[in-house]
Amino acid sequence: MQKNTHPLNPTSEEIARLAYLIWEKEGRPQGCDMNHWFEAESLLMAATRKELKTLHAATHQHSQRPTSARKVLNSRINHFTGRAAA
Repeated sequence: MQKNTHPLNPTSEEIARLAYLIWEKEGRPQGCDMNHWFEAESLLMAATRKELKTLHAATHQHSQRPTSARKVLNSRINHFTGRAAA
């Protein structure tokens, strides 16, 4: 299995963290772990695609360096869960 090392791809830890928060939000149902995992992964990947477009536009329009990839992913997780940035 080939490991994808692109800095904006969510890590297993980030997906697990968001999946856990989704599980908590849904009332901690049993037997839904894979559904929560795939939902979290989909949310983070969709946000990544959107963020890449935004970062691409910003870097070409303003010649600014994008925010650190880890900060971007953490802010996305906080956005989806409604939690303040840590």
